[in-house]
Amino acid sequence: MMSKYLLLLFLPAIYARIGIKITTGETEADASVEYTGENVEIISDMERQTWRIGDEGLKKACEKFAGSRPGDVYVRSPTPWNDVYRRFNWDQVKRTLKPVSSRVLGIHTKPVIVASRTFKNNNHRTGAKVKYNAAIAHQIEETISNTWSVGGELTVGQEITYNVNLGAGSVGGTTSLSYAANWGNDTSKAKAVTLGTTTSVEVELNPGQAVVATLTATHGTLEMEVDYEAELSGSVFANYPSKLNGHYFWSFDVNAVLRAAGLPTHVKSTEKISVGFYTSATVEINDKIMVNKPNVKPMKVVPAGIISSRRHFM
Repeated sequence: MMSKYLLLLFLPAIYARIGIKITTGETEADASVEYTGENVEIISDMERQTWRIGDEGLKKACEKFAGSRPGDVYVRSPTPWNDVYRRFNWDQVKRTLKPVSSRVLGIHTKPVIVASRTFKNNNHRTGAKVKYNAAIAHQIEETISNTWSVGGELTVGQEITYNVNLGAGSVGGTTSLSYAANWGNDTSKAKAVTLGTTTSVEVELNPGQAVVATLTATHGTLEMEVDYEAELSGSVFANYPSKLNGHYFWSFDVNAVLRAAGLPTHVKSTEKISVGFYTSATVEINDKIMVNKPNVKPMKVVPAGIISSRRHFM
């Protein structure tokens, strides 16, 4: 029974975590970026400076709101006088951070030669044909980078989780990539994968004949942005040693105080995300003497894909 209650206790924390889900694609219509969750924490000293409500600033703001300057101001427990927040069941000031909008900026693609390999039949003495397995593989990197533009410093104790689904932009194989990073910190991640053919690519060569196996793909870069907003909620505790309207202790809504003082109620930030991926991979077999000649069809074209990969970004 105890485990059941513990599970219920932890569920809100699990669902509150900010998550970003990215799906790449060959076109903007195929790509998407989605967001869920929020991060809620008691306001920190750093965040008080971001909202310009250090002790002196908050006293001035309360004076504009209530018409009288308090002697003491608090935004969280503990406080003197037997912890007023607990005593009167007042809400401490909390900061809520959440993503509020997202957009795909664009997808840029270009064809690339990933690797090439030459096979040649040097069996001149017997004049026999020789069969070769012209399969080819090469290690590449899938990448993701995050850069931030922030409107103020926040103390975010929980990492943001990212899940990248290569979707229509995948060349096959493992397509789900995941990692976690701190809010506001520029990051760059890379994941090594091996691109190539999973089956034999058989070619038969005459004596002296050579072929070139070329692994080609389309390299894509998906760029997107996610907008975040942080806001405050809860009560400012103001103590008036000489009383205000007959009372020493007052609870003021923090946003009402901010508005009265002309202070910002929201802090905005933007995260730009760039994902590098590969699509449309193939292995082409061409007679070496015909390579780079126009209007010459390949001897053979074989689909390629991801044949091995690390599980997570490094």
